[in-house]
Amino acid sequence: MSATESRLTDRRTLLQILTVYTDAICLRDVTTIQVAPDVRITDNGQLTTIGKGAVWQMPGKLRIPYRRVLVDAKTGAACLRATVTNEVAVSRATPADMTHPPPGQWLWYVVRLKVVGGFITEIEEIVSDSTFPGTVGADLVAPDRIWEMIVPEEQRSTPEELQQIADDYFSTVSGTIPFHEAPFHPELNRWENGALTTNAVFMPGSCGTGLLSPVLQGLQVTNRRYYVVDAVLGVVAGIAKFTPPVIVPGGAVSAVIFEEFKIQDGLIRHIEAFFAKQGQEYSNWGTGPGSAPGAQ
Repeated sequence: MSATESRLTDRRTLLQILTVYTDAICLRDVTTIQVAPDVRITDNGQLTTIGKGAVWQMPGKLRIPYRRVLVDAKTGAACLRATVTNEVAVSRATPADMTHPPPGQWLWYVVRLKVVGGFITEIEEIVSDSTFPGTVGADLVAPDRIWEMIVPEEQRSTPEELQQIADDYFSTVSGTIPFHEAPFHPELNRWENGALTTNAVFMPGSCGTGLLSPVLQGLQVTNRRYYVVDAVLGVVAGIAKFTPPVIVPGGAVSAVIFEEFKIQDGLIRHIEAFFAKQGQEYSNWGTGPGSAPGAQ
């Protein structure tokens, strides 16, 4: 490991780098983003260059109203779950226009940065313009306060235990762990792209029993990667590739999913996920199945 790689980037610097990055998106000006000469960038798994991803190509003025940030100084990770939209009111808008601006485009957006020595070496963006019935980006206003709740010491897990618990969720989804043996808290609900997908009208099962749905049988969860682990807050952020056993037109699709877990008493209490609902074939990160075409 080089001297540069051995220098950890502190939380404040990671947060400031994310601020610069989000401002750059709104301004469509990448000149303020400090990237390493060999920076690697993907947009929904496709290799690209700085400022060329889908979110950067939205027409009109942009705003990022929903912002949920995670950073980890140990791994140099800075992650953002957000909504991006060009639904804005013109200057000197009437009160009616401010309340009901002209309709625009909404994107569900995730970016993962790896920072080494103050420079961004990796950028992974996941973007989706599709959603669940009845939800749009405007439905998300602010991150759930549960994410910032400090877990009492006697209810905390170690960083290693937290990552294992998150991995157990992926194993439960893939059928390796029976749902009734999974580390699920009785309060657990899951939100995906702003929609409640457990105990919901269109998905009535719990996080465990909902996995008995025929459309979820045989899922493979590969290319599992963990970037943020916070023992004090009981938070883990990971990315994995979900692959259904059979992909049919109009049915389930492969997707690279960013998931955030809140863990307390060794049990998963809250889950939120963002992903490209129209699908993503591979991540182009990590190793093994789901990382790249033909990867074993």
